[in-house]
Amino acid sequence: MTAPTIRVPGPLVPGECYRVDGDSDRYLRRVRRIEIGGQVRLVAHDGAVAMARVEDLDEVSLTLRMVTVEEALAPSQQRLVLVTSGLRSGGTSDLIAACAELGVDGIALANMHRSVARVHGAKLHRYERVAADAIRKVAQPRQSVVEVHESLAETLDSHPEAAFFVLDEDQGLNWEDVALPGAAEVLLVVGPEGGLEDFERGLLQAAGATAIRLRGPAYRARTAAFAGTVLFLTLMGRL
Repeated sequence: MTAPTIRVPGPLVPGECYRVDGDSDRYLRRVRRIEIGGQVRLVAHDGAVAMARVEDLDEVSLTLRMVTVEEALAPSQQRLVLVTSGLRSGGTSDLIAACAELGVDGIALANMHRSVARVHGAKLHRYERVAADAIRKVAQPRQSVVEVHESLAETLDSHPEAAFFVLDEDQGLNWEDVALPGAAEVLLVVGPEGGLEDFERGLLQAAGATAIRLRGPAYRARTAAFAGTVLFLTLMGRL
């Protein structure tokens, strides 16, 4: 069975003990039914990971002893922001949760011309909670910032120094030919189910966006967005 994971402040030192109480204690005790001798995975805020063993349990807390510690990878200085349209039937929240769990730095939801499901600023707090819950459940050390924009143009204007990429069904570089630029921020744009309008393509072209074509069928928007996120995080050495 997979060891439960909790997030801790750190630092993580082999052989030292760590006391767990509050929500993490309740999760380990009531949800995962942890017992003395059981293993727990600790993730520190800096990304370091430790495997720990439960040494003691009392009524309000438990004590873990760290057995092995894997130091954090050097943090990437380049931010990845996924720009995508709203999705139907709860798909927006599902995509936010999946990408936040992976560790994407930002998720910019934009009402594009052919968007079927519209996003509104009034829902931003809910989307932020979805991202925070996903991060907490897997102890992801990177935070995902959620944005809501009324148009693709507004989104591009909000990131004037970024390097732009766009997934295209018909044309663009093959994945293995993509090279990351030196920009501090990379925006990956995925159009809605109906595709981008010509004027939106023009906006991206004017912003210097690089088109990328994924091999295979014309993927649904949520699949393309998730696949693109995985590919770019891999390029950045974060997966």
